[in-house]
Amino acid sequence: MYEGIIQDLIDELGRLPGVGPKSAQRIAFHIIASDRVDVTRLAEVLKLLKRKLSSALPVAISLRRIYAGYAGIQGGITHLFV
Repeated sequence: MYEGIIQDLIDELGRLPGVGPKSAQRIAFHIIASDRVDVTRLAEVLKLLKRKLSSALPVAISLRRIYAGYAGIQGGITHLFV
């Protein structure tokens, strides 16, 4: 285990779906080794994504639930919200 902010980053990455402890650690160390400009760009894109999708996301989730039973439609509606 690591301490402090490095462990905090690993823990947060590990909360993502499909990211286990080893993957979270690899991603964390990749981020740590990356150029500051790349990390800043990633952080800005994530913040912008949350800001832009905050009102559209509940609609997208509702539509996915409605159309989940129809073959080929689930996942095909997300382009409407980008």
